[in-house]
This record gives sequence, C-alpha cells and structure tokens, in this order.
Amino acid sequence: MKKTETYWQEIFDTVDMKYLPVSYMKSIEVEFTDGEIWEIDLDEKESENVPVDEVLDNFFEEYENTIKEVQFKLDFDKIKYDISKRTTKFLKHNK
Repeated sequence: MKKTETYWQEIFDTVDMKYLPVSYMKSIEVEFTDGEIWEIDLDEKESENVPVDEVLDNFFEEYENTIKEVQFKLDFDKIKYDISKRTTKFLKHNK
C-alpha cells in the first residue's frame, strides 16, 4: 500500500460510519433473501435531480422484509477532497 493510501486508510478507520451523508455514497448493493443482487447507482439518481434520501427511504420501506444484506459503496475521492479542504480552512483560520 502506498504511503498516501495508508494515511487515508488510517483516517477512514477512525470515522464513525453510523451517520454518513448520502452525498458521500456512490452506490448501494442490496442482496435479497432469494439471492438476487441489485445495485442502485446514487450518482445517476443525483444527476437526474431525484431526491436520493427519499428514494432510499421508499426503497427500504418497500423491500425491508426481503433484504438480506446492504453494502454501501463510498466516493472516497469526494471524502478525501472535503476533508482536505476543511482541514486547510480550519488550520488557516486558527493560526
């Protein structure tokens, strides 16, 4: 693993993922109890100006009894960019 990858992995390991904004999610992979797997592309939904949080709420409400597992795929480039930007801003204002 490269030095920068190790650095970011250490940061991601300390993040509490219980409350992750939808804007940082790329897609969601859902496995159903019958073995079928769906992938919901959240970038696509966002580009269509569809309210992603509503889509997800409705989806999980409709299929909650048949979902076996959900995996969230994150946009790590966006997370890295935002963390770097906010850290720079914080350090600049707190000299």
